[in-house]
Amino acid sequence: MLELKNISYHVSDDKGRTDILNDISITIPDNRLVVFTGPNGGV
Repeated sequence: MLELKNISYHVSDDKGRTDILNDISITIPDNRLVVFTGPNGGV
């Protein structure tokens, strides 16, 4: 099992801060394939 709790990620540049992930939690059971896609991988 893979368990992620309260994951947050942001990037900062000269224009300020952009939140990418904010307080995300997920549990993935054994023997499962999970794929996350976004604008670069989604249609």
